[in-house]
Amino acid sequence: MNFKQILLVTAIMVGGYNTTKGQESMSFTLKDAIDYALKNNVQVKNALIDIEVAKKKIWETTAQGLPQVSASLDYTYMPTIPEMKFQTPYLINPALSDGTNADKIQMGYMTVPIKLGVESSATIKANVSQLVFNGSYIVGLQTANIFKKLSEQALTSTENSIRENVSNSYYLVLMAQSNLEVITKMKENLEKTLAEMKAFLNEGLIENTDVDQFQYTVTMVENTKKNIERQAEIAMRLLKFQMGIELEKNIVLTENLNGIVQQLNIESLMGSEFDVKQNVNYQLMKTQEKMMKMSLNLQKSTYLPSVVAFYSHQEKTAKADFDFTFPDMVGVSVNVPVFSSGMRMSRVGQAKLQLEKTQNSTQMATEGLKLEYEKAKSQLLSSFDKYINEKTNMDLAEKIYNKTLIKYKEGISGSMDLTQANSQLLTSQTNYYSALYELLTSKTKLENLMNKQ
Repeated sequence: MNFKQILLVTAIMVGGYNTTKGQESMSFTLKDAIDYALKNNVQVKNALIDIEVAKKKIWETTAQGLPQVSASLDYTYMPTIPEMKFQTPYLINPALSDGTNADKIQMGYMTVPIKLGVESSATIKANVSQLVFNGSYIVGLQTANIFKKLSEQALTSTENSIRENVSNSYYLVLMAQSNLEVITKMKENLEKTLAEMKAFLNEGLIENTDVDQFQYTVTMVENTKKNIERQAEIAMRLLKFQMGIELEKNIVLTENLNGIVQQLNIESLMGSEFDVKQNVNYQLMKTQEKMMKMSLNLQKSTYLPSVVAFYSHQEKTAKADFDFTFPDMVGVSVNVPVFSSGMRMSRVGQAKLQLEKTQNSTQMATEGLKLEYEKAKSQLLSSFDKYINEKTNMDLAEKIYNKTLIKYKEGISGSMDLTQANSQLLTSQTNYYSALYELLTSKTKLENLMNKQ
């Protein structure tokens, strides 16, 4: 979406809004406006949140390699307890102390049930595991750090865009306000002249056609003034929107176009060398390339074994007569990938191709940034030349208009000549402010490419 489209969308969004009067105004220089936007613009806030998410992602990944402790509590109830019966021998001895019935001593057997469980029991378990080696974990740590760097670079890119957009909106408001001042002064002068012409008409010195012709000029200027007022209001709302200021608040811009233009140093900007590595878009692409390399390493790591050490302890509140549960257990689990029918190889091949695509895109985008720099540099030079020419044309048009007005009052030239001179002056002023805005936005774009904002 280009700048004019953004302006139109903003106008539609806030078209029904009426500015609240009587509120305290906030004053901003261009730098103040940019600094305020960098703290309050929603896009910047979201980019900062992304960085915090990336930091937490790093800890999440790191924690996977730290000791993991888990505990559980199980409760069981068995209405019917299984039993196992054993024949237990015992001695039947009816002999008396005097030896009577000694011959009747014999061995007897009785059945003794043994319960294999308990009616209700609770088992408390505790497990501790420690990752000893895992290739995916190592790659994951590296990827998480690169993701954080990517989020930080995305924040820089967002901030650069905010700087450029706020600067352009600031220039647009100043341009509309300056243009409005000029057109208002022109309207006042024309209305004064129109009043004089009506007085001449009443005295019979001029014809109705002359007054009508000049009235047409005044009406045209009035329509132009109203159009500029609407443009100034829309531009101000757009600036507030980009700065993150509530639309009902009043703001005042303390700088002026002449002061900003005088601060321009075209020669210094044009003499600077373009280092594509300083461009944030290039940095983003190189970081994305690193992400693709990590994705390749992640697929390669699936060939490596995974080793986990663990310790387990459990206690039961009630035990059966026969219980073979081991309360403590220490061990090491090793998972070795052996054969996957070529699945891992295919994934590695896909990751290599994706990396190659990213590298090709980075190379093409690098050349594109260099070309964009040359184009922006040429555009700045052309805009500067156009600004100088349009300023000269506006000064000439104003001089012609003033001379024509004097001649008209002296009766040397007619109302048609004055109307034509006024129309020429309006056109030259429109072209001048358009060239000035183009110059300032071209400068901002070049600074953004060179990361000099």
